[in-house]
Amino acid sequence: MGLIGGVYILFRCLGKLSGAWLGAAISHAPVSLRKLTGLALMPQAGIALGMALIANHRFPESGSIVLNVVVGAVVVFELIGPILTRFALLRSGDVAEL
Repeated sequence: MGLIGGVYILFRCLGKLSGAWLGAAISHAPVSLRKLTGLALMPQAGIALGMALIANHRFPESGSIVLNVVVGAVVVFELIGPILTRFALLRSGDVAEL
């Protein structure tokens, strides 16, 4: 994945966290929801993979780079995403720990 993948993951995380915080702030959501919603949005797969496959097909010269970065990021987010979602749900008090 390399540097491009790391930058993609970093900016995707920042975008999810700041976008969720801003949306919750605009809607006057409770502070706990503002802080934790972004974490619960980290998992990704279907749409990202579909878009990467389309990019690979339409732009063969650079599409393979996009596909590799996105597939690598999907693996990372599918490994840590459920953990972050569980943490956010437990921390917010919306679910009880088993």
